[in-house]
Amino acid sequence: MAPTDYLKRRGQTWYVRVQIPSHLWAAAGRKREYIKTLKTGDLNAANRLKPGYVAAFKGRIAALERKKPNDQSELYEKAMAWRDALERHKGDVIYQGDGDEPAWTGADEFLGQISDEAKEYLETHGEKAATEFYKIARGEGTPLRSHVDAWLAEQAGAVTRQTNAQHRSVVKAFLAWAGQGALIEEVTRRQAGEFVSHLLAPTSGLSRKTTQRYVSSLSALWIWLVAKGLAPDNPWRGHGVGKKSKRGEAPKRGQWTDAALVKVLSGHYTERYATTLHDLVRLALVTGARLDELCSLKVSDAHERSDGWWITISSGKTEAAVRDIPVHASAAHVLIRRCKGLRGFIFEGLLPGGPDKKRSWNVSKTFSYYTRKLNLGEERQVFHSLRNSFIEAMEAAEVPESSTKLIVGHARQSITYGHYSKGLRVKLRKSINKLRYAPAVMRLIRATNDNKQSADEKVHKA
Repeated sequence: MAPTDYLKRRGQTWYVRVQIPSHLWAAAGRKREYIKTLKTGDLNAANRLKPGYVAAFKGRIAALERKKPNDQSELYEKAMAWRDALERHKGDVIYQGDGDEPAWTGADEFLGQISDEAKEYLETHGEKAATEFYKIARGEGTPLRSHVDAWLAEQAGAVTRQTNAQHRSVVKAFLAWAGQGALIEEVTRRQAGEFVSHLLAPTSGLSRKTTQRYVSSLSALWIWLVAKGLAPDNPWRGHGVGKKSKRGEAPKRGQWTDAALVKVLSGHYTERYATTLHDLVRLALVTGARLDELCSLKVSDAHERSDGWWITISSGKTEAAVRDIPVHASAAHVLIRRCKGLRGFIFEGLLPGGPDKKRSWNVSKTFSYYTRKLNLGEERQVFHSLRNSFIEAMEAAEVPESSTKLIVGHARQSITYGHYSKGLRVKLRKSINKLRYAPAVMRLIRATNDNKQSADEKVHKA
């Protein structure tokens, strides 16, 4: 770095300055450069003082690039820049005293500048922000923000992108509440409890279930911080954020009524999605498969055996989710029709969406719009509730629970069937053949494109 780099002289005083890229002028409040007086006319002294300010200004520019131009973010970025400069120049000797007179080091110089900056922030940002700046800049506190990206990067292989995105939004919400410069050491159990109370307050607009997800995300972050030796303990455990008591309330319906199923299977949405939604509902009702499992099925995952059609779920949320499912004969026509002449996905043409680019993302939204259009009222359920309906129907048919778990992909927890047996000898076809819904529903499941209209007429007459 040349002696006059990042320096500008005004009269007898040197100033440190860093130019802001032109595309960031608007974000910087129309500033074209960051500039600060060094309060000295000595060029050598100016060069000793400028590194911390240059680093701080570059940190502020980096914050603008990330579209975080608010004052708190700038304060945090500047504190981190001072911290870095202090670490890099702490061994530099600026002045060597005579005799017993102590030397004046780079650390001494920067600590003095940090103290001056903190006093300015006390006037402009308040005591809390100034204290956080002072501790971060001196290396006396560990800013939470500086470790979030590393945590999320390590989580990337263990959780979905959607979960990772939710984790990031939760930490962002916590920092918005606690302050952008929040220190790991200062997040106590008391402060955690105050944030939980903030989330549970009616003004937050969050449900207890969502609040529980927030707490779980922060708890997961702190487990990682403890493991890395960055936090002494986890203040997010044991806050008792559960679901609201259901005492005195009617239980919510966990499955679809027959009347609602008839409306869904006989209703119309759009030319593109009508048949797709009907076929997905048919397969869900006779297999208990999840929506994403069905949307991800390929032609190679469907195969006809001597006893009928089967589908293979090759991946899922758990080990138990990987399974072969016998398809009830009533919905076999869906596979026969959709697999004919295709090599790719059984449900072709679905547009992936969401953080994980799931093929079910937009279908789920479309299904929600569709059921809203049908005016099902209190009977309206989400697609996943079809899984509940399948399990209820299997129980009504007196199919053993352990067999139903094999079909829907639930882990069998017992030592006998969960550990020693993998269910390979269980005759799942015999179990699926017992499945029955109301006659009107079964007619619509069996209905093909050719005979669907006549089936609809029979349903309405019934």
